[in-house]
Amino acid sequence: MKKYSLGIDVGSTTVKTVISDNDKTILYSKYQRHFSKVKETVTEQLNIIKDQYPDAEFRMAITGSAGLGLANSAELPFVQE
Repeated sequence: MKKYSLGIDVGSTTVKTVISDNDKTILYSKYQRHFSKVKETVTEQLNIIKDQYPDAEFRMAITGSAGLGLANSAELPFVQE
């Protein structure tokens, strides 16, 4: 099973996701406006990643001005900007 890092930045207007490998090479990134539908936008991006990387294992962290509540509810690490 391949292992990657997944970062999710939830800002005041956008959600950005990035996947990198152990060499810090960026394999995937997506930038999307969330129109105040943060949870739905993050879920949409995670579903895309799940489909593109079905057998991968991820180490995750969330950051951003709107990310703390999401990180807490999902019990994921939050990294202060």
